[in-house]
Amino acid sequence: MSQNIPTGINKLKNQLKTHIGSGDKAHLVADKQHAGFMSPEQWRRLMESLGERQWLKEGTDILKLRPGRYAGAKLVNSVLEETDPGFTFLDITWADDEHVEYREVTSYNGKAYYKNYHVNQAGANASAPSVWGEDQRVYELWGGEVSKAGTVIILNDDITKYHYIRFTMHFAEHSERMEILRSDTMALTGVNLYNSSPGMTNYEMTFTIDENDKAKLHLTNNITYADTGRLDPATEIASLYNIGGVM
Repeated sequence: MSQNIPTGINKLKNQLKTHIGSGDKAHLVADKQHAGFMSPEQWRRLMESLGERQWLKEGTDILKLRPGRYAGAKLVNSVLEETDPGFTFLDITWADDEHVEYREVTSYNGKAYYKNYHVNQAGANASAPSVWGEDQRVYELWGGEVSKAGTVIILNDDITKYHYIRFTMHFAEHSERMEILRSDTMALTGVNLYNSSPGMTNYEMTFTIDENDKAKLHLTNNITYADTGRLDPATEIASLYNIGGVM
């Protein structure tokens, strides 16, 4: 029996050497039906599902990529220009190569964009837009109720980050949502037409961004007047309920 031990050891050494020499070919890759080892592609997919992204080389055409989660700059067919060094996040999902969704977020300002690719008998994107669309988000900057002129409103963020500001203004027993281009001074106006007689009541609220603190907004004026053929002061004034930053 002792004579068989060296033979067995040598046989085991040869098998191990053969196994190591075969490289990755000796490892069966796991699939839906079988247990096994993980391929580099499976590892990449696993890490993507956990939140990691694959870095893209400059000049990569994102419309030619396989489904996955990516990151990069100076990309072809991106929302940004090919020469723009801005960093973007990119997510691609698909059913097949004729039905693809692209989502891109520009990191420096958090703006999100969407693009859809759909092919049918009528051709590519015969009904769907062929360009990027912006997914707008509204960030709450303030909520409450204020009507007194001279009030300083403390916001949750620097208002100058946002190109458009959404206000909820209440007057004449109803509320209206108004979205306006941000500027140093912003005015909200409302009109209530009378039902029982000719005339209307006009409402206006004026806001000014603080010069030193962009997270402060001043309600500088809140005026109301009745127009019945002549202008008269009105007792009711408007109220502000909400401010949102649109991105």
